Amino acid sequence: MKQVMVVGETSKAGKFGWAMFDWANQPFFTLITTFIFAPYFVSFVVGDAVRGQVLWGYTQSFAGVAIALAAPFLGSIADAGGRRKPWIGVFTALGVIASCALWYATPAADAGGLMLTMAVIVVATIAVEFAIVFNNAMLPSLTGERHMGMLSGFGWGLGYVGGLIALIVVLLGFSLPEVPLFGIDKAAHEHDRLVGPLSGLWLAVFVIPLFVLPPDTASRGVRPLAAVRLGVGTLLETLRALPRYRNIALYLVARMFYYDGQSAIFAFGGIYAAGLFGWTTTELGLFGIILIVFAAVGAFVGGWLDDRLGSKRFIAFAVVG
Repeated sequence: MKQVMVVGETSKAGKFGWAMFDWANQPFFTLITTFIFAPYFVSFVVGDAVRGQVLWGYTQSFAGVAIALAAPFLGSIADAGGRRKPWIGVFTALGVIASCALWYATPAADAGGLMLTMAVIVVATIAVEFAIVFNNAMLPSLTGERHMGMLSGFGWGLGYVGGLIALIVVLLGFSLPEVPLFGIDKAAHEHDRLVGPLSGLWLAVFVIPLFVLPPDTASRGVRPLAAVRLGVGTLLETLRALPRYRNIALYLVARMFYYDGQSAIFAFGGIYAAGLFGWTTTELGLFGIILIVFAAVGAFVGGWLDDRLGSKRFIAFAVVG
């Protein structure tokens, strides 16, 4: 009997290519946002633990507000136009450029250099998060509803594995050796600054399978300006109708609160450890390895359980945990 593919189901290679986007972007969060660059920014670029934490908080808050305000409009515009990959390409390229620019975040930066570094962090964070928005929007077109949790969890877990490998490369190649690879000068904190270009290069290389293997959502034949007008109009209409959809409104509010708690841990975990305990890059790296191993297991298992227990039940279980 001929096997019939489920509507919206793509090949295994296509699913793997989609999941590789998480592998590609995770080093940005592992190396820059949490474990390596953020503590370096606080301790050495700013040079004051308290002021550094405040300034880092400003970068994450500003980026978060910009993402919250713009992401719904961009998503709606993309829905109107149909295709996702062009948007992913634009924001990925911007994220790569901004990440590489963090190499120039030298210790004890003057006021101008500090403001420029903060601006680059904001741009990189917004760009990577916007790319993730459009990558997530591809998921329903790649697999059926019954296997969506499994594929999502696989991508998330694969991303953690990528972040783990990138972190080990930084530790073994640049942080632990007295003489790092490629003549990196540890006295100038080049081993800390290097995580910017490394994350950018990693993203540029490993995002390629996403553009090659999975199919993009079909274009709706709408011109860009028309897609903008249609997308914005659709979003505003949805927002006006939101009070009539109580479940959706409650979900969005609930997710905002618990995800904000997670974001705070990710953004300040490494900074807290470095500032309060005085941990070095090596200790932070080992701390990151331990956390990422458990996070990867949680992602792989979580995706499997999501399909079997249901998303709401499993989210509640995970948040309580």
